Amino acid sequence: MSVLPKLVLFKSVGLALALTGWPALTLTSSGFRSDALHSGTFDGPGVPALHGVKWKFKTSGPIRSTPVPYGNLVIFGSGDGFVYALRSDNGALVWKVQTGGDVASSPLVVDGTVYFTSRDGFLYAVQAQSGATQWKARYDRDSKAKDAWDYYLSSPVADSQAVYVGSSTGITPMQDGGLLAFTRNSGRLLWSQELFQGVRSSPALRGDVLYVGAWKFDFVALNAQTGKLLWSADISGGVPSSPVLGKNMVYFGSRDSNFYALDSKSGKIRWGHGNGGSWVVPSAAFANNTLYYGNSDQKMMFAMDAATGKVKWQRPLAGNIFASPALAANTVYTASFNAYATKEPGTLYALDVATGKERWHFQAGAAILSSPVIVRDTVFFGSDDGILYALH
Repeated sequence: MSVLPKLVLFKSVGLALALTGWPALTLTSSGFRSDALHSGTFDGPGVPALHGVKWKFKTSGPIRSTPVPYGNLVIFGSGDGFVYALRSDNGALVWKVQTGGDVASSPLVVDGTVYFTSRDGFLYAVQAQSGATQWKARYDRDSKAKDAWDYYLSSPVADSQAVYVGSSTGITPMQDGGLLAFTRNSGRLLWSQELFQGVRSSPALRGDVLYVGAWKFDFVALNAQTGKLLWSADISGGVPSSPVLGKNMVYFGSRDSNFYALDSKSGKIRWGHGNGGSWVVPSAAFANNTLYYGNSDQKMMFAMDAATGKVKWQRPLAGNIFASPALAANTVYTASFNAYATKEPGTLYALDVATGKERWHFQAGAAILSSPVIVRDTVFFGSDDGILYALH
């Protein structure tokens, strides 16, 4: 029998959830890249002009998990093995849940349940309001990093019945890694589809089709109900990047130094954009027929026409780009860091969506691998200094 994760509930704050002035959580979904299509877009004005640090919260490990807003909470994981829920207005701790490993995935919240993975090899489901465990299920045997730049775990996505997540090595010695489906209410395994060398990419979902990249050489589409392979595209490098879905296209980057646009029905490559030998690990943000993404050693941020791949603008940043950009109103938010010295300060940038011109930048105490998210007039992100930042 598996041991349930340790829960620490801060009652003085948690009780406020039920009081007047603290609205009940709505039955909505919030997760990595904002939605199941991975658009990376957020409502609200964002932070076109920086006023300063609204609050910050310190953990005991690097934060590479992307924070997820849900109701009046912001939820994220840390390298110290905990998942934290904070009040988004003031950073007060509501609850934290301990796992047996680094939480390098981003949570998914659906109808009041938080789903997340840990390097201890388990997929967890906990209550969003209290952190109380509903279930946990083995999804991986060995989630350790494959190399020095393998920073992230696959983050889950869900529909009305199931939660889907990528696995590095599978759950039995006879399996390779791949994509797995579990029932949302109990964590029972529904199906698993092996993919060569496993999955770090976070699946995107539209209708009953899942799209995900494999660690080595493939990008695939699967039937969400059965796990049946619908098509596979051979890619010359690994795909840790998580896809974003357009109307008839799916977009993603690869370690082969290309950013791809594939036909979402057939998997046929529509166009590709080379990146001068740089890996493309981040997911793209997508709005108004424009894609925004960054790359590693070239240290370049791009805005591209989603239909043709034509570059609208490009802007060099100070460091490597692994975090995925976020869009709110007329601003795109992205981050860079020194991938060869992660203790050096990382920088968060706010850029004009039309021109790429810098609006402002903010330096954290260490590398920024956590992707920014925007809630109304606040941007949240984590850093390897162990701090979750809220800027306004």
